[in-house]
Amino acid sequence: MTPHRREVAVPHLTHDLLADLALGNAAAGGADEALRHLARCGPCRGRLARLDRVVAAAHGIEEPDLPAAPPERVWREILRELTPPSGNAEPAG
Repeated sequence: MTPHRREVAVPHLTHDLLADLALGNAAAGGADEALRHLARCGPCRGRLARLDRVVAAAHGIEEPDLPAAPPERVWREILRELTPPSGNAEPAG
């Protein structure tokens, strides 16, 4: 009878550590161990690859890509909608 080998659950890398690696912070605590884990863990490699794409996209942002402030008329309309109507109407209650 062959003894069954028990699988030991290996904890996956934390989001913080994966983010540090994606940002190029190779000196992040536990980087050597994390790289060894990545070599054998497909799910963590996939998460790191997705974070790498986000970091690459963020580094590619230029001034024209940034959102513009809305026109002044938008703020006036918001203020108008938030300001209670003037008058002598008593609050419902």
